Amino acid sequence: MKIEDGLIMLEVAASSFGNPRVIYPALLVDGDHVILVDTGYPGQLASVRKAVEGEGVAFERIDQVILTHHDIDHIGGLASLRRELARPVTVMAHSVEKAYIEGEKTPLKLARLEANPAAQTEEQKAFLRQLQTAFQNSFSRVDETLADGQILPYCGGVRLIHTPGHTLGHMCLYFERIKALIAGDALTIRQGELAMLDPALNYDTELCRQSLRKLAQLDIDLVITYHGGLYRGDAARRIGALSEEREPGP
Repeated sequence: MKIEDGLIMLEVAASSFGNPRVIYPALLVDGDHVILVDTGYPGQLASVRKAVEGEGVAFERIDQVILTHHDIDHIGGLASLRRELARPVTVMAHSVEKAYIEGEKTPLKLARLEANPAAQTEEQKAFLRQLQTAFQNSFSRVDETLADGQILPYCGGVRLIHTPGHTLGHMCLYFERIKALIAGDALTIRQGELAMLDPALNYDTELCRQSLRKLAQLDIDLVITYHGGLYRGDAARRIGALSEEREPGP
């Protein structure tokens, strides 16, 4: 779906360890540059290619990748994308995420699962082995590290917003001219409204709330969420309200 000013939201049918999913990576098209924001699950590159070409953009034009964070559903297609494209691809991510994407540090969700193997069921152990293999096959080089407040010269200017909480180096992309936000996993959509991810999926929920307060200061009319798609409306107001919500006590 073409949003505006070279910003495109992709809709990709995916499979997460046998479970059907739909994810929404983004594409920035600016002159000679085509930038893919997040790369999908391992083994799903053909679906990403189909979505890109369905928007009238040649897949081979991709020359840069921005990763919002290091979860497997965001970096899973990176290594295969590099192998498939004849041209060099510049990969960018927040400096905190670099070591996780390259495999120098254990990914946070993997570390959590590996912390207490004795308490796991056989099904959980099998899932852990699958996830370990998926990450091992997906680690890839980060060529440029990005910082909070940095502006990339694409699509009228893209401001990088460090939004830790889901992971430590999670990053959103803000398009000030068109009041649009690529939220990654900082937000999702539930029953038509912006929402936080399930706290169990976040590294630090309080950090998530702090990041939402930061996002609420921006003038945002539309949000692309990776697991929910497109939200239009008074996004800043809704984000501010979410930042103050608390889980009910026991």
